[in-house]
Amino acid sequence: MAGRARPACDTGGMKTDELRTRTREVRRQLVREGPSWTRRRERDFETVTMPERDCDLLRDLLISEGAETVVEVGLAYASSALAIGEALVTVNPPHPRHVVIDPSPRVSSPTRLSSTATTGSTRSSWICTSCARSSGPEV
Repeated sequence: MAGRARPACDTGGMKTDELRTRTREVRRQLVREGPSWTRRRERDFETVTMPERDCDLLRDLLISEGAETVVEVGLAYASSALAIGEALVTVNPPHPRHVVIDPSPRVSSPTRLSSTATTGSTRSSWICTSCARSSGPEV
């Protein structure tokens, strides 16, 4: 395939700047309002989620390294997933990949799936480690 341009990732018609803006909006909304769904533990979101400043640092590191593929071990609520999505949109590689290894997909998948679908930022895969099967579209 030498000499041929690689096709860009399907972004649902959104331009890179629009994707980046939408991802930032969803990240800020999660910080302001919290997730639409939480586990039944008191202050679970505040305890488990990655703080906004740490997500910003993760995003900036991935951008500075020009990341094209990111493997994430997810816990819940998609704060780091959104930061990773924002980095991948900013880097804008031809074939971005975000692989999530999720020890508890019933907990984090509703938020994670909605955040990725909302931003449309990357191709994502979910690997459910508790049930040893893939729960995403591609692995």
